[in-house]
Amino acid sequence: MKTLIKAAAFAAVIAAPMSAMAAKTGDSKDVNFNGTVTHTCAITVGSDGTLGVSGDFGTLGSSTGSGSSGAATVVASGATFKLYVDAPSSWSGPTAPDSASSAVSGDLTVTSAASGGVAVPRGSHDVDVDMTATTASFFEEGDYSAVVTLRCE
Repeated sequence: MKTLIKAAAFAAVIAAPMSAMAAKTGDSKDVNFNGTVTHTCAITVGSDGTLGVSGDFGTLGSSTGSGSSGAATVVASGATFKLYVDAPSSWSGPTAPDSASSAVSGDLTVTSAASGGVAVPRGSHDVDVDMTATTASFFEEGDYSAVVTLRCE
């Protein structure tokens, strides 16, 4: 009988670790992931432009005389944007122009007369910014300035 008790005790010791290794039932939980994608369009001005004057003093512009274009880079992360260029504003100088216009050329092309803008593909685009102002008479001697606004919407 003692041998039987010893054998039963030994079997219990051996069985205990095996039952500890048996599969256990447990719990499961979901791990949720959320995120938002926001597309952006950024404009960086590389250099301002310079106004030159025509020989008859009737035109000031970045493509006239010793004028030069401004430079900008437009970077879009998505293809949902349009680039607009506004007509020159904040005009200052001795003579006010009768008309003024602006334009963007290079990787993208649009003028201030284009009310619909131009689609901006995803990526980086280098553009030149130009403006022209005219008067029916002539531009008086003095310093002139204007602002051309680029908008990416």
